[in-house]
Amino acid sequence: MMQLNLLKATQLVEKTMPCVLSKMKVWFMVCFGFLASTLAGAGVGLIIFAFGIESSVLASILAGAGFLGCGYLLVKLRGSIFVPVRAGHVRVMLAQMQSSETIAAKVQLKKYKGTVKDYFESVEKLAPLERKIRGVLKEVYAQKLNLDRLSFGSQYAKQLLDVVTGIFVAFITEVILAYAIRNKVEGGRPASSKKALALYVQEMDGFSKSVWISNVFMYLGWIFFIFVMIFPINWLTGMLPFSVGIWNLVFAMVFAWMVKAVIFESIAVAAFIPLFFDRVKDQEVKAETTERLSALSVEFTEIQ
Repeated sequence: MMQLNLLKATQLVEKTMPCVLSKMKVWFMVCFGFLASTLAGAGVGLIIFAFGIESSVLASILAGAGFLGCGYLLVKLRGSIFVPVRAGHVRVMLAQMQSSETIAAKVQLKKYKGTVKDYFESVEKLAPLERKIRGVLKEVYAQKLNLDRLSFGSQYAKQLLDVVTGIFVAFITEVILAYAIRNKVEGGRPASSKKALALYVQEMDGFSKSVWISNVFMYLGWIFFIFVMIFPINWLTGMLPFSVGIWNLVFAMVFAWMVKAVIFESIAVAAFIPLFFDRVKDQEVKAETTERLSALSVEFTEIQ
């Protein structure tokens, strides 16, 4: 049985570097959006009290408000900002898997940018589809891990665990979309994402080890780059006429997350796609799987 091959996946991602750089550009803009909104908030606080002692408290409060405001806006616009570029990169990786030669940069970028229109018609259709797939996966893993027991009856703990679970299974949505893109039906439309999702859940026990390895790989990479990023950030903020406190660490985490999302997550997806395809090859969805998912999640019934 095929095993997760992160080295081969790294080589594949390297061949799709034009798409990686395009994703990096999107994430750079997001990271600098966080930076600008935080500094703007801090600046307003400092100006109000003309850099007096009282200004530091207000600056910290407004800096936090700016950061959280940017984060809230990012969550709301996630489907429009990140999902299209992730789907585009998946499409190019699929094409590169089938090619013995590295696909030309212009061809890659054309496929990358045209994925939404060619397969999903519009972002307005792709974003809800991705959100529903992620929602079903979150429900499935919440049931499997028995999050109600782990939350000890606390609603806040349950919500936190739901968020964490959603983060850990997010990369699997790209694998589901990859199946739908690869197995497009007549007319160029993608195959049923519902079938791909059901096949994944049907075989999810066989993917458990690979899911854990993929997440450990991604988040160890993130932690490593936090330490890498914090030194240049400390150097830059050391030039400012005031102390930034914990914000050095916060922005190191943000910029390290960019590396995790663009590099490590892409490698994890590239490694998981062939594993998933191999395991569900020639399989059909069992009736009990469909019934279970329909009873578990309303979102599953809404997926086409």
